[in-house]
Amino acid sequence: MIILDDNDKDDNDENISCSFGDEGKCKHKSFMPPSRDWKKKGQEKKISKRCNRCCKILPLTEFGKYGGERGKKGGLQSYRSYCKSCRADLKLIREHRNKYRLNTEFFNGKCHDCGVDIRFTLLISSEFHHPNRKLKSATWDDMSGKKYEKIKEWAIKDKVIPLCADCHLLRQATTLILFEKVILQKGLFNKTPEEIDKLLDLAINQNKKTKNLNFEKKAQKKYNIKFWIRKRFAIKQFSQVYCIGCKKVIIFQNLAAFIIHHLNILEMENKWTDLRHLDCEIILRQLIDEECVWICSNCHSIIHSNFHKLVEEVYKDYFSEKELKKISFDLTNTFETITRRINNFQLNIAKIDFSSPLKLEFGQEDIWKIHLLKIYHFTQKLGSELFTINQLIDNLGSSQRTHNQNVKNLIEKGFIKIDFEIGNQIQYKLTQEGITESKRLEHEHKTKSEEIRNTIIIKDIQLENNSKKHTGSVDIVHIYCTAIYEIIQTKGFNEFIIKDLKRLLNRTKGMILDNIKRTLIPLEYIEEIEFPLYTDYSRHPSVFKLTEKGIEIAKLNPKFKNSVDRFREVDSSKIVNKNLILLKNIYNSYGNNDIIIKNLINDNIASLISNSLKYENIRSQMNVRIKELLAKKLIEKTGNKGKWIVYRITKKGTDSIKNYFNT
Repeated sequence: MIILDDNDKDDNDENISCSFGDEGKCKHKSFMPPSRDWKKKGQEKKISKRCNRCCKILPLTEFGKYGGERGKKGGLQSYRSYCKSCRADLKLIREHRNKYRLNTEFFNGKCHDCGVDIRFTLLISSEFHHPNRKLKSATWDDMSGKKYEKIKEWAIKDKVIPLCADCHLLRQATTLILFEKVILQKGLFNKTPEEIDKLLDLAINQNKKTKNLNFEKKAQKKYNIKFWIRKRFAIKQFSQVYCIGCKKVIIFQNLAAFIIHHLNILEMENKWTDLRHLDCEIILRQLIDEECVWICSNCHSIIHSNFHKLVEEVYKDYFSEKELKKISFDLTNTFETITRRINNFQLNIAKIDFSSPLKLEFGQEDIWKIHLLKIYHFTQKLGSELFTINQLIDNLGSSQRTHNQNVKNLIEKGFIKIDFEIGNQIQYKLTQEGITESKRLEHEHKTKSEEIRNTIIIKDIQLENNSKKHTGSVDIVHIYCTAIYEIIQTKGFNEFIIKDLKRLLNRTKGMILDNIKRTLIPLEYIEEIEFPLYTDYSRHPSVFKLTEKGIEIAKLNPKFKNSVDRFREVDSSKIVNKNLILLKNIYNSYGNNDIIIKNLINDNIASLISNSLKYENIRSQMNVRIKELLAKKLIEKTGNKGKWIVYRITKKGTDSIKNYFNT
């Protein structure tokens, strides 16, 4: 049983007449709603409703619900008066009324780039572009439903320009604009994949905007250029040079405008953005299976819209009835012509060439083979199966992230394994499977393998004294030991701080400290000094020295091969560690007996170091020094004597004094 509802129109919708004509001429006027006493007669529950615009009887699922309290009440009163389809049409009418008015009054009704009229046939595909993105406050989708005055203010403030859909896509295709000569080059598909790849590298390195990019960004740029080459190749194989809908847009003038149109919407699975990264053969077969053709964006907007049916409602305030009929006729004729041409298009599959012009000897899925060959030839030239990431960076180029990812992939395949790991210092090794696979690849791809071998040059360890920058090192241990040995030879004593290495290696303090504590100290090349003699640790908390093992590594450098260690003997007059001087004076005066600060002040022991302290009060100065000695566990608390704390020199303190002063 069908029960109709005669609710009023939505409050937010415009007063637009029934699509069947005026109210008096409506076909459904004679259709009267049945009685509402359906409960008394035992009739079924209401399941349908009449749309107040198209007058069709539709299920309630075709109607949206009101928001707020009205939508929560239930019953027919909670559903809107217009069906979803009519509400979509009303929204389209509202948007295009504003768009027509803005284009006519403010922009003279023409596309800014190509000059085509966008007031009528192409009104549905016209868009607004922001030349200056910094001024962009909102998009057309955000503004289209608002009042015209606000839309006009937005257009003036954002300085937008009107464009047809084809020109807008071309404006946004930055990669196509930058490399148009390469992408649209005549005879491009007569070249081999290797020749095209070298041509792209050359174009990227010669372009002013891309020649200074790093390796990863250049690779990404080449990847993006190939999207456009695949698009051009796919359109060419469909025997298309121009849009089959309007026959005006040519691929050599606006390749960006072409998009995929599915003849059978039920077969629609992929857009071009889903296919462009695939191999050309896969792309072509997918397009054939989904019954696709290539048309321009303007034509695509026209055939996927019922705008030609809404012409009278869009333009009724601006044209007479006679003019409206002419506009409606032109739009309907354009729609039917484009649809007919698309439906009449026949694809000759026999003429399609499925061989990809971009398929290299090593494809994207075979990149690991190139990396394995590089590592194999590198270890062969190095004379060792062991290598580190730092060695790969210095000798093979690329970034650390790239090498980390490549090594990780090869470990998963079982061609590389971790041989030694401590801290952030990791040594890798080619497995027997990796060596076997490398030899097989070398045999199968002799030309590519020889090319990789010739590009690898092993760099030597060297420290450039003029620029004082490390260059071409292959091992972090050699870098640091060599640099530290130069520092301590210059100073004349085996102590150094992070600041010394920062000056020499031109690296950050955090990086240097991380390498020292995670790698060099665990490997026993460097030791941290708890009680430095010549470096004031109150100003420099971390003081280090080079061990005998580290000195041996440093002497492997040709510069220090025949050098003699020149370190000073311990001279108390040169020692800057005031705490050790204080501890020595306390030990000489009191030995291992009890100590209180009052006695130290009275015996003038504190006056020996008072000039170097920051505090004016001697007692405060002594408290600071005593706290530092307690922190180092050179003295300890033993009790209290009145208000004074009693201290005593520990065994560690006694040993420190004897070791440093030979007392």
